[in-house]
Amino acid sequence: MASTGTSHVPSLNMADPRRQGAGGTCVTRVRPPAARWRPRAARGGRCRRQRRRARLRQGFLGRSPPLAPGACSRSPVQTCSAALPGHKHTQEGVSSRQRRAGLRQRRAGLRHSSQPGPGAQLGSGCESPAAAASSCQWITAKKEKRKGLRTTKKVLLLLVYCALMIALYLAPLGITSPCIMEESQLPPKPALVGHRGAPMLAPENTLMSLQKAVDCDVQVFETDVMVSADGVPFLMHDEELIRTTNVQAVFPERAALNSTAFNWTDLQQLDAGSWFLERRPFPTVQSLSAGDRREVARQRIPSLQQALEAAKQSNISIMFDLRPENHSDYQSFVNATLAAILQSGIPLQQVLWLPDGFREQVRQQAPGLQQVYGRKRLQNEEEPLLHVNLPYQDMSSEEIRQYRQDNISVNLYVVNQPWLFSVLWCSGVSSVTTNACQVLREMERPIWLLPSSTYLMIWIVTDCVSLLAILWAFLLLKKCSQRRQPAGECAWMGAPLPGSQAVPGHNSISRTLEMMPMFTGPVKYLYRGAGTVSF
Repeated sequence: MASTGTSHVPSLNMADPRRQGAGGTCVTRVRPPAARWRPRAARGGRCRRQRRRARLRQGFLGRSPPLAPGACSRSPVQTCSAALPGHKHTQEGVSSRQRRAGLRQRRAGLRHSSQPGPGAQLGSGCESPAAAASSCQWITAKKEKRKGLRTTKKVLLLLVYCALMIALYLAPLGITSPCIMEESQLPPKPALVGHRGAPMLAPENTLMSLQKAVDCDVQVFETDVMVSADGVPFLMHDEELIRTTNVQAVFPERAALNSTAFNWTDLQQLDAGSWFLERRPFPTVQSLSAGDRREVARQRIPSLQQALEAAKQSNISIMFDLRPENHSDYQSFVNATLAAILQSGIPLQQVLWLPDGFREQVRQQAPGLQQVYGRKRLQNEEEPLLHVNLPYQDMSSEEIRQYRQDNISVNLYVVNQPWLFSVLWCSGVSSVTTNACQVLREMERPIWLLPSSTYLMIWIVTDCVSLLAILWAFLLLKKCSQRRQPAGECAWMGAPLPGSQAVPGHNSISRTLEMMPMFTGPVKYLYRGAGTVSF
């Protein structure tokens, strides 16, 4: 539908291509809302991006006729290519892929056209072969500068890498271990001291634990002693009874009291073994036999007198600490403990006295007890030490050897791992306190023991093998990089391309101009090789 005159009647005839009415006047076509806001590409036309691509493609690929030598053009590559004598500039037979490559080069030139220097003249067109030669010299100089920077970085990285490798190769010379020795120089195996008996096989500080320690060939039974309110020494480590007894069930109102607040009759009512089966402090509890489980359930808190009698029958020594050291009646605790030792009839040389409090009084009353100190010897020691008991972290291998040379017995605690026991064995320690007496008993020699010559040979062979592996990796990397290198990049380094032409007398310029036929394959070689020319 159409109308003439000054008024325009909307028409929905979308098929009229000429948009004219009957009288020759222009007819306005109103699109429905659904079609009005569609993208232009969806409506059958070209969007702005497509039109821009078309203009760039036409301007770069040159819809104009071939240029004469020395003339200028919008494309610097076309100008420099035309400046070469005898070169034919034509666009015949250009594929769509090559056109897209040219378009990308053109866009790159637009982005980098603001860079100063002779390269900017290439972006706007060169006027003569001399100008092209000057621009190409600048390109070559800039590429060589970047190449020099990359070479410097590579050299620095190589030096750092070589320094690290040399340090790693020489590190074994500074590594020492007590177990690097001849087998003939190996000291005797350290004696085992049962930490509260055999706590992995029975409840700690019980008669069953003492017996299990004896079965593991333990030479010393280590325990802790407290004194009850009525003056009876008994075996207990914690100041409270909650962890190792059922005091909360028997005496709930007094469960939080100190162990020394209970009478011996009250302590005898407590169960000292069921907690071991319920809490399972070690994984070895699961492997207990049915008979051992029944015996565990029958355990009670033993007195020091009972422990001394069991140690006397088993012919093992006993070492204990008297707790708590800060108690107000500590001196009475010492007297009660000494009385229990003297009444038990155990040989005094089998008792190792560890408490530091009132040591002089103990020496006067029982001079046959072996005094064990929980410290290192002093420089001005009045009386030489014969036994020390320290954590294994506090003693170095050199100190252990020195104490051994001075006939000082060194006991270190608590050692459970075989590798740690092996190191201390090689160091010459006298004994170790352990929870895993059943494991360390089976060790007949250290885990590893190497002569110094064998140790050095192992490291030399390892270093040689690793060096060969590194050299092989570098050679393989170089070979792979040479395979990936395109043939056009070799032309930049001096090898001429087949069918290329050069300007006589300009070696660096000719290398660039050899790759100037831009609308076929060599266009990417100039972009890769030069790196400073952008189109």
